[in-house]
Amino acid sequence: MKYKLLLFWLISFWIGQQPCMAQQELDYRLASLFIYNFTNYIQWPEPVHSQPDFVIGVVGSQKATKALTEMAKVKKANRVKPIVVHQITNLKEIGRCNLVLLTHEETAKFKDVLAAVGEHPILLVTEKQGLAEKGAAINLFLENGNKTRFELNKHVTDKHGFKVSTQLIDLAVVVK
Repeated sequence: MKYKLLLFWLISFWIGQQPCMAQQELDYRLASLFIYNFTNYIQWPEPVHSQPDFVIGVVGSQKATKALTEMAKVKKANRVKPIVVHQITNLKEIGRCNLVLLTHEETAKFKDVLAAVGEHPILLVTEKQGLAEKGAAINLFLENGNKTRFELNKHVTDKHGFKVSTQLIDLAVVVK
């Protein structure tokens, strides 16, 4: 298990160094792999386990939705649960998601998305450095313009009932 995680992060690092990524935009193929791994290294509270599908909602980029949909065709959350990707057009739809990705171009909606997540066991993933400090559970960002990293707000994950593996915490930039 440790070797698979190490291999994933090494591949992620290598892909993150490739020039396919715009200077300020995440490579959504890589971001979808990060998100997939979040589903495997974070344990959701009990009500989520009884749901037939794992629902990822995307507020923003169609590129992100497409990459996540492609990933969902071949991967399963917690290695067993089908992943369904949904483009969020109305913030009221957030309540049916297990994970919500708020893409960079929709950052202005952060407070509204955060309010829609509320106290529900929904993992909010953002793409603008500093948003984890403001209430997102995880924030994907580019370090030095080309290496994908993530911030983790342990207080937020604990508050929502998520159990984050120590392996994932060790790879994160932990914020308070």
